Amino acid sequence: MNRKTLIGLLALAALLILAASLANLSKRSNGDANQLLVPKLEAQLNSLTSMRVIGGGNQTIVTLSRAESAWKLADKSGYRADIGRIRSNLIALARAKIVEQKTTNPEYFERLGVEDVAGEAASGVLIELESLAEPVRIIIG
Repeated sequence: MNRKTLIGLLALAALLILAASLANLSKRSNGDANQLLVPKLEAQLNSLTSMRVIGGGNQTIVTLSRAESAWKLADKSGYRADIGRIRSNLIALARAKIVEQKTTNPEYFERLGVEDVAGEAASGVLIELESLAEPVRIIIG
């Protein structure tokens, strides 16, 4: 595994852990508080077929695909990924809860780091989870 791939996997793990940690902090409540960030994800975990992490400029950081018995780095000649890390991070994301809604105004998305990753200066990352049931797309800033 080369250095770039390892950094990409570690960044994915850190972002998923950060998202789950932030979602579990208790702050002031609103209508969405304590609801799951990604409803139904836990039920779909075993049917996931691929994951992509996309950075600014729609640049793919890492693509993971599920083979028969292992997760592999699709863009790195099928190198095997650490299933334990992937599974623990996916479980954390599936159990993450909404603390509070920050804004619905697109003008403020850039300040929060959740702007569209198509822009070259986008600071967040888009995580795409493909499954047999329904795909999940979430931007983590």
